[in-house]
Amino acid sequence: RAGTRLVGKALCGLPGLPRLDLSRNELGDEGARHLGGALGNLTALTSLDICESEVGDAGWAAVSGALPRLAGLRELNGWRGFAGWMG
Repeated sequence: RAGTRLVGKALCGLPGLPRLDLSRNELGDEGARHLGGALGNLTALTSLDICESEVGDAGWAAVSGALPRLAGLRELNGWRGFAGWMG
């Protein structure tokens, strides 16, 4: 999960990115915190998919805290994204 910090930094330089699919990538809370920090820079984002990403409460708090800054977001997929989800 060390690469999530690099992904977060890279995303900051992509304000025109319309769709981001990080599903099935074991982001965990740390990755979700890096993602949450970068989301505010993705002003063109309309779709975010982080399903099956093993994100816990702290990670979801970071992601959800960034959502108000994403005025164009129309689709958010977090299905089975919670850590400990038992299907």
